[in-house]
Amino acid sequence: MKNYKFIIKESPEYIDGEIFYKNNEFIFESKDGNGEFSLMIEKNDWRLQGQEEYLKGETLYYKKYTKYSDEWEHEHCEFCGDKISEYDGDLHEGYCTKDEKCWICEKCFNDFKEMFDWKVEK
Repeated sequence: MKNYKFIIKESPEYIDGEIFYKNNEFIFESKDGNGEFSLMIEKNDWRLQGQEEYLKGETLYYKKYTKYSDEWEHEHCEFCGDKISEYDGDLHEGYCTKDEKCWICEKCFNDFKEMFDWKVEK
């Protein structure tokens, strides 16, 4: 489990603790014993639109995007829709399925990796 530090809006202090997945949501547990806090990545997150049907438990590969053809020169993150391409201003790499048909940006990968139980291969 990774350790994270957070700043709570009402306080200028850092809170040290761990993140884990429980009861379909991400939980931050503080190390100082002040309890658990939901991190708001729940089943009702706007980015979740049935992707578990085809991405749950998948093996993903972190790759730099290369266009397939002049007509097919970009992809979109399966969750947030961010554009992944070779063009300036777009994301240039991300996580993809072996067939490279589904792409996931780094932020969404980190947000949903535990929920979707992904494995990453090189």
